[in-house]
Amino acid sequence: MEIIDIRRFFRNRFEHYVDNKDSHGAGVRDGAPLTLRDLCQILERDPEPFPGHYDPDMRKLYGPTNI
Repeated sequence: MEIIDIRRFFRNRFEHYVDNKDSHGAGVRDGAPLTLRDLCQILERDPEPFPGHYDPDMRKLYGPTNI
């Protein structure tokens, strides 16, 4: 799976979470079996500023990390 796809899945899951308060992304139809938490853990070491600087409130979703 490419990092660009991971970022897209993250965006899809995050938008779904904001709209539906569903962090598992069960209603997201993009073919990826990853939850928002899974994607946050994968992107935690992403060298790009996305999604760490996506929005200051995003840090609440990451849990206890040093972003």
